[in-house]
Amino acid sequence: MLINLLNKKKYIENIILKWNYPFIYKIIIFLIQIKKNIVSNIKWKFKNYKNIEWIEKYNINNNSFCSENRKKWFSAFWRLYNAEDFLEKTVESHINLFDEIILVNNNSTDNTEKICKKLKKKYPKKIIFYNYPFDIYKIGTLEYKSCKENSIHSLSYYYNWTLSKTTYKYVIKLDDDHIVIKEEFKKIITKIKTNWLNYFLQTPLLNVFKYKNILSYSYHDIKSSLAWLFGDFGFFKVTEYTYFIKQKNAETLIFPYKIKTEKICFLHLKWLKKNMWLKNYWKKVQKKLQKRINHNNFKGLSTKYMKILKKYWINYELPPKK
Repeated sequence: MLINLLNKKKYIENIILKWNYPFIYKIIIFLIQIKKNIVSNIKWKFKNYKNIEWIEKYNINNNSFCSENRKKWFSAFWRLYNAEDFLEKTVESHINLFDEIILVNNNSTDNTEKICKKLKKKYPKKIIFYNYPFDIYKIGTLEYKSCKENSIHSLSYYYNWTLSKTTYKYVIKLDDDHIVIKEEFKKIITKIKTNWLNYFLQTPLLNVFKYKNILSYSYHDIKSSLAWLFGDFGFFKVTEYTYFIKQKNAETLIFPYKIKTEKICFLHLKWLKKNMWLKNYWKKVQKKLQKRINHNNFKGLSTKYMKILKKYWINYELPPKK
């Protein structure tokens, strides 16, 4: 029994290090692809250009999802709430990889807006900054469940409004806790520039934890280790058929594409934040997410990843010598 358990841990660790996902996960990705395609065909073109509150300034431009009106090449868009922990460092890690970066602050009570304005001043040709002044209903609450998709309080409307502010053909949704692995990311940029992007290109993230004062990743299970499998992180071409919709437990991006998966592209620092981002969720959702760190199956990050974090001044300690 013990030998089998050890072998299982070794296998999971090898999956993480080699990115050779088990067959069952490939099936899951395939099923996600089918679901998104079906929903895309049912929903058809994006319709929610106007919000039900009739606040014209925050309507979505009718031409914003038209691919023909967009420039080459790449936009990144960030939705921000109390993001001061790593925001400046994560933007700095991406700044030379995109033609534009859209930063949208949503009622932050910390220094997020101040940092955004500082970055805008430093990179005026790259960064565009907006404030979205409405309360977004938290995932899991009754307000979230009853909220209409085209309400200014809807998470999916907020995401689509932010997406509509991008002006380039190919976009990616990023968070304020993503440190890019440039070596892998530049390969993706090259691929997209040399091949027509007619699929959703998933960009995996490795969750980083602090265990016994050492920056580590989890080998408890794949879901604890990776932050992309059921998410919307990846490059896609903006069209009228590619947008966010509301689901029972969260928003999701739908698209009429196949899904392809690249190697790990980001280090995900969510679990290093002061509140681990949990305050943005309803209490029941918080408890569910906390289960991911209620174990001790952690392994110190590789030297390669530690160097990346050191470059962006992320506090860290090397694992003890064996």
